[in-house]
Amino acid sequence: MSDAQAAGVYLYAEARGLRIPEDPSVTGFDGSVVLEHLRPQLTTVRQPGFLKGRLAATLMEDQWQGRRTRHLVVKPTFIDGASLGSPFTKNPRS
Repeated sequence: MSDAQAAGVYLYAEARGLRIPEDPSVTGFDGSVVLEHLRPQLTTVRQPGFLKGRLAATLMEDQWQGRRTRHLVVKPTFIDGASLGSPFTKNPRS
């Protein structure tokens, strides 16, 4: 889900003595600048927020002006952090 929720998982894991990514793997979705300070660095998908807002405003203006509605796709960027572990190295707990 969001990077803010991922940060909550980091806090939860730390409070319980869990290690990321050895115990839980964690990933986010936002690309928040604040979360670059998490260790290990969070793996996330960065959304171009400013661009999304500008395009949304353009689409609204198109509707107000009676222009044909367009379909736009905004490409996110994958940020390969160090918060994902391999499922093959996990040790199941009893």
